Amino acid sequence: ASPASAPLFNPAAPRQDDHVTWLRKRLVEIRESDYFAILGVSHDASDDDVRAAFDAALSECAGAASALGDALTGPLAEVRAGLDEAYEVLANATLRTTYRAGLES
Repeated sequence: ASPASAPLFNPAAPRQDDHVTWLRKRLVEIRESDYFAILGVSHDASDDDVRAAFDAALSECAGAASALGDALTGPLAEVRAGLDEAYEVLANATLRTTYRAGLES
């Protein structure tokens, strides 16, 4: 369909409250969960799994940021920082091993 004939309302598109719900859930995870849970990967995830989970989370974060605009920049920045921190540790094999050992002790 051409842009002129595109529907004004797309029921399949996420609503703003869906993004707010996503943001609240992610904030709880960032504040209360371990890095594996934040990225949604198992403790024995491969490097590719960690990267794919991080990329998917960043895509969700970008979608929420786009939908929410400037209204919630602080919480969105907190989520992004938490995702970056989790990825930084889990993407490095040495840091991941040390971190996992700390969780298991």
